[in-house]
Amino acid sequence: MVEAPLTRILRFMATRVSSPVVVGRDAELSSIEKALERAAAGETVHLLVAGEAGLGKTRLTAEAARLAGDRGFRVLRGECLNVGGSSLPYGPFVEALRGLASELGPAATAEVAGPAADDLARLVPAFGSVETNESQSEWVQSRLFEALFGLFDRLGARSPVLLIVEDLHWADTATRQTIAYIVRALHDIPFAFVGTFRSDELHRRHALLPWLAELDRGGRVERIDLARLDRGQVARLLTAILGTQADAALLDEVFRRSDGNPFFAEELLAASRQGTAGPGLPPTLREILLAHIAVVPETATSVLRVAAVAGRRVEHELLAEVADLPEDVLLAGLRAAVAGHVLVVETGGDVDRYAFRHALFQEAVYDELLPGERRNLHRAFAEALAARTPNAGAAEAGRWAELAHHWAAARQDDRAFDASLRAASAAMESFAFGAAMIEYERALDLWEDVADPEGAAGFDRIELYRKAGFAAYLGADYRRAVTHRREASRLADRTTDLLRAGILREELARGLWVMGDGKGALQGYREAVAITPADQPTAELARALSGLGQILMLVDHYEEAARYCQEAIAIARQVGARAGGPRAQFVRARPDPARHVQRRHGRDHGGARDRSRDARLRRHRSGLGEPRRVALRLRDGRRGGRPHCRGDPRVR
Repeated sequence: MVEAPLTRILRFMATRVSSPVVVGRDAELSSIEKALERAAAGETVHLLVAGEAGLGKTRLTAEAARLAGDRGFRVLRGECLNVGGSSLPYGPFVEALRGLASELGPAATAEVAGPAADDLARLVPAFGSVETNESQSEWVQSRLFEALFGLFDRLGARSPVLLIVEDLHWADTATRQTIAYIVRALHDIPFAFVGTFRSDELHRRHALLPWLAELDRGGRVERIDLARLDRGQVARLLTAILGTQADAALLDEVFRRSDGNPFFAEELLAASRQGTAGPGLPPTLREILLAHIAVVPETATSVLRVAAVAGRRVEHELLAEVADLPEDVLLAGLRAAVAGHVLVVETGGDVDRYAFRHALFQEAVYDELLPGERRNLHRAFAEALAARTPNAGAAEAGRWAELAHHWAAARQDDRAFDASLRAASAAMESFAFGAAMIEYERALDLWEDVADPEGAAGFDRIELYRKAGFAAYLGADYRRAVTHRREASRLADRTTDLLRAGILREELARGLWVMGDGKGALQGYREAVAITPADQPTAELARALSGLGQILMLVDHYEEAARYCQEAIAIARQVGARAGGPRAQFVRARPDPARHVQRRHGRDHGGARDRSRDARLRRHRSGLGEPRRVALRLRDGRRGGRPHCRGDPRVR
């Protein structure tokens, strides 16, 4: 029987560089144990673990997984991976569900997936078949959330479940939205969620901050903040590694230099034991890490350079293909890197891979590469990924996102542009709207650097801005939706295609309204009605009229609203469109609440009118109104010559 490469590597033993026990986290582990006990008793528990890099968040979650496993929990793990400054769509859920499907097998996977198997297949194809003709809208994304809810509910009926998601500071929008939904929706089932994030990564504009604030307001999330170790705890850490009590001078130096950070303390100790630091210890963390790496053989160093370009983690087969080394040389290098505690081996699921022991190791190795080395390795990874069999759903979106990152880093702008567009399209099909927006924005950044962007994309720059705005709108990032739609509208105003200009102005107005800019929205709708050609009935004109009527109704201009809505209904009926019909019918049929009060009580209650209007605005903007419940479904209207128009404001 031939021994697998990873098994051979795992058999190799080396001097310990990290503590075999968790040190200084007794209170935190006690909180986790109590949470697991509550979950085992049927309660749903959500924990967030915060701390700066190196404080042991991953080690704590590993201990949580061990404790949960001992109590009969099914443990699901996933990680948010940083790919060129962004994360893969639904990355931790794809990883967790892929491992689950591999463990359960096809029959049990189908059973726990239930009727939502095809929706879950958008994340992991092993769960079912992916529907490719589904419209992209918020309500369809909610189906995916419900599918995950049902999955965890059915898993919880079998045994308690622990879901661990690491590195939330790198989470994409879809991942954050999914976790927020799980926190709100899951109740009274044996389920525990543990998420980790780096508190030192959260600058004031970081996307995780409002997400954390929203979870805090819900009151259903418990938070564990990791602190640095004190001198006594660092002493215990060094003793656990050395097997004997540390020298007082060494302890003082390590504690002073590490400032109680466990990872830094381990690396400082390793540097002192390896004798690579001379009479003193390295002055900076980067030099500490490089001193650690310097003692591994050159065969390991060459492999580490390749692995660093892949990111924090890399699959064995992909690494072997890009490194292009004889198998014995590759395995020798990997064995030395694992023995030197720079890489760790991760097994389980259907993929075996290597990971840097800490993200800072990967960053240090990557920073040491020459620019030419980086470009060549990024190109090699891109070519290897491009040759792989296409996936489906979120996995395919992730593959194209990785390709876009590697092609961009390799300075292959045309290929990066194409990959970003494909990544965006795949993300839209997976309802990862935030990830799609990021990829569309990357394509916009590359537009000027591509030889023939319109030919490559199949559409012009205006449409690319429109797509970016559409993805942002569906992802509830309304400010960015308005930014992209405003630019699309500005560019369209320079053309003679008035129908398209009207469509874009209507979409901009809708975004302004949902963002809370009522005045701008009203002006935008008036301009959309004025711009859209009126020489013949169109669905686009009906939509603009009904939108204007709805806004007018919501600000208590009932008579004017009714006129526009009646016209919208008539046009929609003529063209057989639904674009303006239901909304306009609702507005036309809705009574004036203040007039109703006046009829009943014989006097005009202006306050009633104001309160009624305010209530409608609150309902509309809180997500109960149409813009948040029903997604935009417009497609480009008919093209043609310059038709007659209803008072185009651009014409002087």
